[in-house]
Amino acid sequence: TRKPVAADRPMLIIFEQTGCADCRRFHDGVLALPEVRSLLARFEVVRLDARDVRTPVLAPDGGRTTPAEWFASEGFSRVPALLFVDEDGDPVMRNDSVTERQRMLNMSGLVLDKKYADGWTYQQYARTKAIERNRQAQQDE
Repeated sequence: TRKPVAADRPMLIIFEQTGCADCRRFHDGVLALPEVRSLLARFEVVRLDARDVRTPVLAPDGGRTTPAEWFASEGFSRVPALLFVDEDGDPVMRNDSVTERQRMLNMSGLVLDKKYADGWTYQQYARTKAIERNRQAQQDE
């Protein structure tokens, strides 16, 4: 649990399902990438079965639930679904859309850089990072 005592790093909860082709693609094509893995090392990562109605789970806010109840309460509509939680146990980003490499890097970076605390949206962060990459590419030419 993270409440009432803060954790030392943010948490990423990955909701998935057995036999899910999109989940397998996400693991093999995104989570396995070295640059993604290096960012994930800075998170506490938890994988949960979105259909599991039996396993008791203690959520970061201290509430008791099951993976299926938690998945539903977050309003997710598909798997894989990602829930990023800050060190205090507060959800800071949710995503259940298709997540490729750059989106995963941007979401992780937004949370690790704590830009959400400054009021930044995902779009602002992603745009800023794209501009930085373009400037670097021009300098490298």
